[in-house]
Amino acid sequence: MSDAAALLRAGEPPDAPAAMDTAERHRLSIDRWFYPCAVELHAGLAEMYEADVRFAESIDKYGPGLTAWWAAAIRANARR
Repeated sequence: MSDAAALLRAGEPPDAPAAMDTAERHRLSIDRWFYPCAVELHAGLAEMYEADVRFAESIDKYGPGLTAWWAAAIRANARR
């Protein structure tokens, strides 16, 4: 989340290559350490991050508005 927050603060859009690369690293860490995480599943997690206030509060601790930006970066990564 620190890398994502830094990109948000720098004004990078969520569909910028650096943002999508950060989302891909996140997806791969889930895939490696927890469970198989295809890009479609990761995009589903993005929906949950926005819909569940507990996730949103946790993510937004890294920066205001990060949850929406992060979910958009994950979705952009899933589309590429």
